[in-house]
Amino acid sequence: MADGISAQDWELLGFFECEPVLLEPNETWWGNTATYEYRSGNQRVVFSVSPAYRDFTFELHVDGRLVFIVSALSVLDIRISRFADGEAVEILYSDSQRMTLQLRPEIQVRQIHQFWDDN
Repeated sequence: MADGISAQDWELLGFFECEPVLLEPNETWWGNTATYEYRSGNQRVVFSVSPAYRDFTFELHVDGRLVFIVSALSVLDIRISRFADGEAVEILYSDSQRMTLQLRPEIQVRQIHQFWDDN
């Protein structure tokens, strides 16, 4: 496994359509914690990522109230997945578990668990 995440700073900037707020303004994006914010109607997404460490926090707020939060350290990867009608941030926890976050056309969060039967 390579160090850090696959997603690049410009990909996350395009996905969230905003400049990130850096925890340490004098450090590079790669070695920092970058926080992105996206709003759609009464919903607000806050996504923080530490690229070099593969750590992230995701929050979903509705009507100003925090309704969902997930945080993980040293995930396998964080990447941008593109498909026919859009794109998503994909967080790989393991070979069989991942989470996807899609912002358009509406905010969608999916937790995906795959189990294999060797029989």
